[in-house]
Amino acid sequence: LNSERIRVATVTEDTDLVGRVYKELGEGVRDARDIRQALAVRDPDERAFLALVMCSAEVDNGGFEQLFGNSSDEIAQQGAEGAERFGLAQHATIIRKAWDRWCEISGQQDNERDERLSELDEEWDHVDEQLQRRLLDFARQRQDAAH
Repeated sequence: LNSERIRVATVTEDTDLVGRVYKELGEGVRDARDIRQALAVRDPDERAFLALVMCSAEVDNGGFEQLFGNSSDEIAQQGAEGAERFGLAQHATIIRKAWDRWCEISGQQDNERDERLSELDEEWDHVDEQLQRRLLDFARQRQDAAH
């Protein structure tokens, strides 16, 4: 029981750290008129981190349909490039496959979730732990550099 409490507390602290670094670095990006442009002028590692956090939040909340429906490809392309920069080739591939599928089905009047995008949502979920570890590594490095 105590080890479970420690694990939950650690996960919460880790999530909080990623959130704090995202909030700090995301100032001026999240609310920008052109998110793509706001990301483009950032340090490449910061851009990778910010884009991946934004992509992950959208996909985790509503799948790739939500990511593309809310932001088109504004952050998806940056997310794929960020995944490559952070050594997350599977994530980059999944984002690009999902974008290709989104482009194929755009404009279709089908109210049901797309089966292929749902499969890609599941693929993303299977590799999410790797992404979260990499985001946490970046956040810790930022925190250590600040102290």
